[in-house]
Amino acid sequence: MPATEPATGVKHPAPHRSEVSGKVLVFAIAAAPVVWGIQVLLGYALASHACFPREYPRPVLPQGWGGLPHALLAVTAVAFVIAAVASFLGYRSWRKTAGEAGGGHKHLIEVGEGRTRFMAAWGLWIGALFAVALIFDALGLYLVSSCGG
Repeated sequence: MPATEPATGVKHPAPHRSEVSGKVLVFAIAAAPVVWGIQVLLGYALASHACFPREYPRPVLPQGWGGLPHALLAVTAVAFVIAAVASFLGYRSWRKTAGEAGGGHKHLIEVGEGRTRFMAAWGLWIGALFAVALIFDALGLYLVSSCGG
């Protein structure tokens, strides 16, 4: 039920804001980029330390670093799961707020309604796109040899 101000009769721009937690929306929007960034930084730090510890690069992984590709793949898999969960939460929030505002996108831009649904849609797409980026990162682990050797 849309909430209106009693004195003015103006509808709230996010009438279904009580359907979805703000924390869920923030997680849906921010979790995937954050875990992707952590995955990239961690992967870069570990791989560069193993393959380029000093002035000259190593041709192969050093003794004891053989599990590095599997560790990087595990970090990528965890990041992918978090991105997929963020996308799912965005989708679920988007579905819960389906009736938040009527009209097409041009109408909604003019009147500024549907804020919760807008954030949910962004959470869905951001999570999905970063999940795709993480799939490409995982493919890179298989297609590019360790230390160029």
